[in-house]
Amino acid sequence: MPARGSAREKRAFGAQARRMEHLALREDSPAFRAELERCEANAHNVRAWLKATVESVHACTRARGACGDAERAFADELVAFGGSNPAVMSAGVGPALWTISAAFKEVSDLSHAAMLGLEKEFANRIDTRIDEDAKALKELRQRFSRADERHRAALDRARAVKASAAEDKVLGADRELGAARLQLEDARCELADKVVAVESGRQVDLLECMLECVDVQARFFDAARAQMGALCESAPAWLALVESKRAELARLSDASRAQRRKVRAAPRRAAPRR
Repeated sequence: MPARGSAREKRAFGAQARRMEHLALREDSPAFRAELERCEANAHNVRAWLKATVESVHACTRARGACGDAERAFADELVAFGGSNPAVMSAGVGPALWTISAAFKEVSDLSHAAMLGLEKEFANRIDTRIDEDAKALKELRQRFSRADERHRAALDRARAVKASAAEDKVLGADRELGAARLQLEDARCELADKVVAVESGRQVDLLECMLECVDVQARFFDAARAQMGALCESAPAWLALVESKRAELARLSDASRAQRRKVRAAPRRAAPRR
């Protein structure tokens, strides 16, 4: 598929990708932490927006199901009308109504199935993942905060060690500070990596879902076109049937009007005198 979007949009996307890539590589600093918090807020906003998007898909599926039920009820009424009127059935209208109603049902079922498939795709790819992402981010943020507190405490204890202290005490404080720094760096990088994955990854998931939506809708319209095409092949015969029924009704109407004129033109008998 060819790339789309204006040059400005592409530059903005590229800048965002570079910013996100550099986030996990930057050293710990006040600027880094401010950027990390901003990215976490963006990830939270993306989650809320995706939640609303998934809920709209559920609502659309429910509406499509209700519409499908109404369409099937309408098709059943067509069949009932043709089957309960022998005169209509014998004239060939009944089978035509049955064929049309069957096609309507098939198209309605295809549409509902397409929406169910799309709903499942959104549920599997996005709905479950955003909850897992929120839980993981919360745990990683807590781990980073604990590591930061341990590092600050180890740094304070190391600074409190006097230069004249015993060598084992100095080395112990040094080892404690080094271990705390490694834990902090590990927690920091893991949190930054997860934030990058959430903020960018779920947007990619949404794009993949929408591409799947396009494919599902294209398949549905192809199937619906095939159903309607089959009806169109029978349309000339049904139009001929309609014309013959109209001609028959016209003859009956002309005969009825002629009969009424005949009745009005006939001399009336005088009423008997009392």
